[in-house]
Amino acid sequence: MTQSTFFGDCTYGLGLADEFIQLCQQNEDDSLLMEALIYKARFLECIDETDSTYLEFLEEAEMLCVKKPSLYGPYYEFLGNYHFFFDRLPKAIEYCLLAENAYKESGDVQCFEGLYNTFTSVYEAMSDFERALEYAMIVRPLVDETVDETWDEFYNTLGWIYYRNGEIDSALSAIRRSVLYHRKLTPGNPEIAYPIGNLALIFRQIGELDSAKIYSTQAVALFHKLNHELGVAEAFNNLGQVAMEEGKSDSAILYFEHALLMLEGGSDEYEEMISLEGLYKSLQERDPKRAIAYFQRFSELKINRLSKEETLKALQLEAEFYQDRNEDRIRQLKYESQLKSLEIEQQNNRFLLTSFALIIMVFVAGLIFFYWLQRKRMIRSLEESNEINQRIISLISHDFRGPLNNVKLTLELLQSSDIEMSEFMILSKDLYRQSSDLSLMFDSFVGWAISQRDGYVPAKIPFKWSDVVEEVISISQPLAKLKNIRIQLKAHSSVQLETDRMASSLILRNLISNAIKYSHHDSSIEIEYVQDKDEVQTTIRDHGIGISREKLHRIMTTGDGSQLGTNNEYGAGPGLRMVIKYVKGIGGTIEAESEEGKGTRFTITIPINLDRTH
Repeated sequence: MTQSTFFGDCTYGLGLADEFIQLCQQNEDDSLLMEALIYKARFLECIDETDSTYLEFLEEAEMLCVKKPSLYGPYYEFLGNYHFFFDRLPKAIEYCLLAENAYKESGDVQCFEGLYNTFTSVYEAMSDFERALEYAMIVRPLVDETVDETWDEFYNTLGWIYYRNGEIDSALSAIRRSVLYHRKLTPGNPEIAYPIGNLALIFRQIGELDSAKIYSTQAVALFHKLNHELGVAEAFNNLGQVAMEEGKSDSAILYFEHALLMLEGGSDEYEEMISLEGLYKSLQERDPKRAIAYFQRFSELKINRLSKEETLKALQLEAEFYQDRNEDRIRQLKYESQLKSLEIEQQNNRFLLTSFALIIMVFVAGLIFFYWLQRKRMIRSLEESNEINQRIISLISHDFRGPLNNVKLTLELLQSSDIEMSEFMILSKDLYRQSSDLSLMFDSFVGWAISQRDGYVPAKIPFKWSDVVEEVISISQPLAKLKNIRIQLKAHSSVQLETDRMASSLILRNLISNAIKYSHHDSSIEIEYVQDKDEVQTTIRDHGIGISREKLHRIMTTGDGSQLGTNNEYGAGPGLRMVIKYVKGIGGTIEAESEEGKGTRFTITIPINLDRTH
């Protein structure tokens, strides 16, 4: 839950902009006049995108900058917000960067707080929460220098970014500060609903259900005061999910139904999907017909939210993954791909859902006892399959989107004719690192996806362990050189294995990539392996930033907990989850030790012969 930066009626705003322009002209204030002209253009384009009249006001604003060059910084910043308003996010970033350069040249550092807040909001809208956090951290000391009402909203936004990054403890701390500043600086202001609602989400996430209920109930009342129906619906959905976790189906159904009432008219498809999914799961045992109806609406919304390209790509990837293993599954996936294409083009998936309903009716009419047994198995299988499909689609549409946007933005900057050689060298290295991260992320994603469906079956291939180690070191050397990191093979022996070579290579590549990512410049990474009876033991040690005991435990048990590297490198999607899956799949073990500020050591132990583990 974040407060919208831009809101209001464009027609009403146009009238205010006209009054603003007249006042600025009377007072001969070029700075405010330039701002008023951009607002006028924004509201004109908002009212009628086909009318190009708004361009005249943008040109007039630019002419003021030509007359008075010190206005270029605010001019570019306002244009960044202008394009952000229309969701033209790459353009918004482009103009914010121009504003940053203009402010630096003029030495006007006091303007950076608002500009970096805009950077934060744009990257948040792009779902690039790592980059949004970087700019929020730049803004934070600037915000803390003042004592005004910006504190409460800033810390709520910061907490939300932490939450979307998976840093729950930091999110909780930031949003609590937001609530504190709300109560201190603007007592009685119902807009405290935003951080209160976020606290409720976090408490449910960490399992403190009583606190989640208290804050969600408060959020409902506060959003009612603001006449914010979407906020009320979000709070009701959170209460419904809490009730589900407590096993209180009746309460959950009531909360989700209340949320749906507030969302009438399609005000927010995402929240409507949460309500429908909650009702489907709560009703599947007691009222299958209603559950199917809610599931049908949920599926329609889900398909409408996914682009045709993303959906077909996910299904085609699945087909390629399993082509060599299960021809029957291939035929089914091809059929699903064709069906999904037709559904998206017509925005109608009723045929599939109607068939599903008819099958259930046949089972009910035929044999009730057999129906109940088969229905339970079918629902369980459907949920598992749907969960895996959603993970795959989410990884493609979300985990890859942020890094790909960064590569695109870097390429756009490299195409600029005004770029200096020093900047060119920096951006070239950054582009190489980003593309290397994407390559590893894709390899890890493919491996992870294969291991999720129908179980992972390792392939037994004879090879030398030294060949795999040297191959992975060779692949990793260019990335290590960007940070002047030395990869040292300290101890080794001649070991011949018969196990899954592809899995072994991906395991080592991910662990060495992580070591590079979290190592400091001019440091070293040591690799050693030895044969111990019927196993080979390999250790990868870095001297980087290390990790706390609690976070390390979470990473090793769930595979989650990614954070930015020492050079702001991204995580590799399902990388560590895939490593843990493959190590176990070939009968091995993985251990990790770490100390904050001193580095991390991973040790994998793999049987020499795959037959001994299967």
